[in-house]
Parts: sequence; structure tokens; C-alpha cells
Amino acid sequence: MDYEDFWNQNANNWATVINENLIPSRSVTNLAIVSEILSQKPKSVLDIGCGEGWLLAPMTQANIKYMGIDGSFKLIEIANQKAHFFIHVNYKEIINGWQPSEKPDVVVFNFALLDENIMPLLKSVSNFIDNNGAILIQTLHPHNLPNYENGWNEEDFKTMTIPFQGKMPWYGRTKESWISLFELCNLKVNQVVEPSIEGKPASIIFNLTKII
Repeated sequence: MDYEDFWNQNANNWATVINENLIPSRSVTNLAIVSEILSQKPKSVLDIGCGEGWLLAPMTQANIKYMGIDGSFKLIEIANQKAHFFIHVNYKEIINGWQPSEKPDVVVFNFALLDENIMPLLKSVSNFIDNNGAILIQTLHPHNLPNYENGWNEEDFKTMTIPFQGKMPWYGRTKESWISLFELCNLKVNQVVEPSIEGKPASIIFNLTKII
């Protein structure tokens, strides 16, 4: 099962999980990515892999122009019930040349980089921003990997109170691997934020800009 199939089949369940706050750690990680976005003082944000669109609300409250894109048409349908700021665009389309109509000040990937070969995507997305723009990536903290090494894993969401169909593959990376990848994409790591819960890392956020 590929990512689009998985999320199309589980879109309604995922929206319920997010809307009902059924993932306790999201209270920390959501706040962390919003805080990091606001610290950039952007006028516009592009949310890539936006899912059901939760990030729209805090961006609207901060008077930030927002657009979300996702490869799951089902998730985009759900997101557009909030407001029509969401477009169905998958990563292959981005790699093949899709671009937003206006350059955003900040591009966000919030737990949305799950594949092994993401270099072409990051190189394409780096063209979305000006030299003063930022790319923010929040992902699983490498210390929470099953083993501290690069490799494929599967998520079955069995810890959820709502049953999900199928399993979602995801590729985990060490911190060193992430940083090496960014360098190959001509991206500079300006800051690393490590949100925690009771002293344990909940996620990691990379703040990136283009190397000029």
C-alpha cells in the first residue's frame, strides 16, 4: 500500500484522531511547530503534507496567509470543509515542476517526510522560497527510532482507539543522516529544536535556509 492509498483509506479516522486530540504528544509537537513558524515572522506559509488541515487555524489567528497541499485527495476534501485554502498536489507533481503561484516566506513539513529518497523533493521545494525564506521540518526524533540507524519501518496505528486499515511504511533517519541530506540539497541548518515531554524528546525540528 502506498502513502496516498493509505491516507485515502484512513482519512476520516485520521481527522477524528486529530480533532479529538487522541495523540497526547501532538499537544507538544503542534505547539512547537507553530512557535517555530511564528518565530520567523512570516506573512505567508505553505504547508506541504497538510493532512486534514489543522495548521490553518493557528495561522489564521496570526494573520498569516496560508495554503496547504497534500497527496491524499480524501484529506484535502476534509481540509476544504474548513476553508478553501487546500489543493491536492502530490510529491511527484512537485518534483515534476509544480510550484505555488507565490513564493511563501516559510515552507512547513510537519511529520510529512516519510520516504527514503526525498532529495529530489527537497531540492524542488528549495526553489519555492527566496534567500530569506525558511523550510521547517518536524519529524520523529532519531532517538525514538526502533534502532538508531537509517531504515524502513511500519506503523499500524494499533495504539489508536480507532482502527486503521493497513500499515504505513516510513523511513527513519539518524540526526547525522538528516544533516548530511540537507547539505546535499544545498540547505543550511540554522537551528535545531527538540521538543520534549517529561524530559524525553517528542520530535525534532530543523530550521533550514538555502545556502547562497
